[in-house]
Amino acid sequence: MKKYLLIICLILLGLSSCEKEQYSVEKFKSGVFEIPATDRYSKTEIIRNDSLQIEYYEDRVDSLRIVWLSNFKYDLIPVQIENAPEEEIIHVRIKKIRANEYDFEAKIGISNFTSKATLIKIK
Repeated sequence: MKKYLLIICLILLGLSSCEKEQYSVEKFKSGVFEIPATDRYSKTEIIRNDSLQIEYYEDRVDSLRIVWLSNFKYDLIPVQIENAPEEEIIHVRIKKIRANEYDFEAKIGISNFTSKATLIKIK
């Protein structure tokens, strides 16, 4: 019995000593980012501070205000959008965070259209 107890204690000690890396959304609130080109996105370069996002893509520049709803949800509200027929809010949900990138899902306005992509921090 003592042998099993010792083995269990060693296993628990080994598991508790493993340091799990925690990724925080805080480092994604400011900086320079890129969304690689996909079938739904053109390559997009982004400059962001906590409350403003400027996007460069397809010879266009869009400015959006960021409203952080939680650590994993934010809204992008158009400030200046080139050639936009409507100025709808983009609802973004962060799905998975890794060291320098996160996967997200974006929904435009109240439509059912959603798009998934990855945002990569460059600086």
